[in-house]
Amino acid sequence: MNSPKSEASAGRREVALRALLIVVCLLGTFEALASMMRWRTQRSELLELLEGPEKSADFDVVSQRVGLERTAHHGQLIVARALVYDAMTGGENLSGGLEASVARLTEARRLALEVLQQQPNSWEASMFLGAATYLEWSFRSDRRLYSESKAWEEPLLKAVEEASGKREPRRFLVTAYLETWDALSPAKRAFAFDLVRDTFRDDTDAFVGLASVWIDVAGDRALEVMPDRPRVWKQLEVSYAGANNWPAFSRAHQRYLEVLEQKLKRDLDEAENHLQFGDLAASRDKCLQVLIAAPRDGRFAPLVVRALDIFPPGLHGLMSTDKLREWLDWALELNTVSVVPFGPKTLGRLTDSIGELDAPTGALAALVGKDAYRTARYEKLEDAKWSKPWGRVLIAKTKWLLERGEVAAASKALDDVHRSLHDSVGYWLARQRVARAAADSQGLAVADDKLASLQKLSWDIAEWRKVGNRQILELYPEPLPQATSTLNIEVESAPGPGVVVGIIWDGSEVASQAVVGRDVIAVRLKIDPKPHLLELRALAGSRFDTGRVWIER
Repeated sequence: MNSPKSEASAGRREVALRALLIVVCLLGTFEALASMMRWRTQRSELLELLEGPEKSADFDVVSQRVGLERTAHHGQLIVARALVYDAMTGGENLSGGLEASVARLTEARRLALEVLQQQPNSWEASMFLGAATYLEWSFRSDRRLYSESKAWEEPLLKAVEEASGKREPRRFLVTAYLETWDALSPAKRAFAFDLVRDTFRDDTDAFVGLASVWIDVAGDRALEVMPDRPRVWKQLEVSYAGANNWPAFSRAHQRYLEVLEQKLKRDLDEAENHLQFGDLAASRDKCLQVLIAAPRDGRFAPLVVRALDIFPPGLHGLMSTDKLREWLDWALELNTVSVVPFGPKTLGRLTDSIGELDAPTGALAALVGKDAYRTARYEKLEDAKWSKPWGRVLIAKTKWLLERGEVAAASKALDDVHRSLHDSVGYWLARQRVARAAADSQGLAVADDKLASLQKLSWDIAEWRKVGNRQILELYPEPLPQATSTLNIEVESAPGPGVVVGIIWDGSEVASQAVVGRDVIAVRLKIDPKPHLLELRALAGSRFDTGRVWIER
């Protein structure tokens, strides 16, 4: 049993502890209030840094974010980020020019140092300290960028190490290394090379932004670090074209096509898997991506067929329609030289996805697709079948009618072909087929003689036709004794630094060649004595003018 004296002592201690707790709480409250007041003042000061002579581009967004922060160092980092990126993107366009950018970077460095005093392990503060120092010296062309490189390098290295694989600090460090590449020691250059490789592998956006600089500094070793992705090779095309490095552009272009083809095949595999598990939306999106990304070339036509086979419904849309129309026009153009990249099923799905077509195009697509109902519907839409746009339709219709055994109707269709096409190879091949089906020996002899007169081994400049950025020539060669022959294409002029010309034969790219000034492109091909379609396209560089074309016997 406790004595009255001990109980009184215990009571006094309890009262004293309660009083101490109240004092501590009051001090904590006062400190919290004081901290809040200090942060409110700091917040206003921080936002004033973003205004300066003119507001930051993202002032409202940054202001809102700072207003939501409860701690000073987080707010300081938000403002430091805005100041650094403002200086980077604004550069000398800011009010006050270069000095305004440098002032922003100076403030960003100060804020980063203040955060590091409170949070030594903040990778963002280290990053902005290094980035602001590097950028300021770079903007000023300050020799300290090289002589005191540790001032920016060590904070950035620390940020890369502590940021657990985040992309941002790597981008800053790689950019700084590329600018100072010539001054790096062999050991540091080897380290930087590995860092560039790892960064480009994981961060395609960084590669796109830095590709041209990397090519300049790395020379022949540049390709060693390239991620094997279509977007990367496409960016390399842009970089090499900008440097007028046509041989390197051609190599990058060929690799781009190879890698793109592989990727699109994988995308279609994914589309099939999505469809198998009932995810129709994902399957449709993948198919649509393939149709949009695939270049209009015979090499990619099987992928278009497969995409339309996997998930044909619902492909009609704003983004896809123009691309799908390009594929349809390409297929119909090749049909004039009896190249058939798409079967009736694919053509039907293609036209369904595009929607309504003009009457001649719709009728031709229906004829090639062997759709009698749709052919008749389009023919009823327009009565002027004797006009030139309907000429291709009527020539194609003769083949369809002959397959149905309607010889007289086929002959009548040819009689309605516009007279401007009466000297074309397609018209006389159709006349030859009709005469043969009708056992018309006289008509057959006339057609044979006419076709023989149209066959030749050289074509002059006037026979080219231009469609957009494409130059097209229809050829009807004489029979050649050898299996392969040399097709010679004269380029009359390629002004300026030159051009890389893509040679497309019957819808497929078969070669590319750099041309500067005047030159002759020679391509080895298997050339059968039937109609062919030759297309030239500028893959990179300035415009060019075509000239004579001839085939060596």
